[in-house]
Amino acid sequence: MVIQQWRFFMLALLLILTWSRGAESAGRLIVFTTDYCPYCKEFMQTVAPTYPKTDLGKRYPLVVVDNFAPAKEWEALSWEIRFYPTFLVMDVQGRELGRFRGYRGEEPFWSELERIVSRNRAVVP
Repeated sequence: MVIQQWRFFMLALLLILTWSRGAESAGRLIVFTTDYCPYCKEFMQTVAPTYPKTDLGKRYPLVVVDNFAPAKEWEALSWEIRFYPTFLVMDVQGRELGRFRGYRGEEPFWSELERIVSRNRAVVP
């Protein structure tokens, strides 16, 4: 009986570790926006609602930063942002993997994001 419980426990642990490994974050996608930017608003209406449901959205969760009222964590970076929206792809250690500016529609957004992620696959797990 004890051996069967031990096997069940080990199987459950293995399943949990396997599941959590697949959901592991590879970093974050930071988008710097402003209230007056029409392209930011379009991105927030078209891509942002579905982004967390995508594979890239699960690996690189979206963080929205108001450039004129950034959280303390993003204050230093916000000083160098001059075009909106600006997207930064960061790894789990907080290193920048790439960035792109502007929102020209869904297809160019996904293409540019995939290009940065693909270029860094050897670096990011």
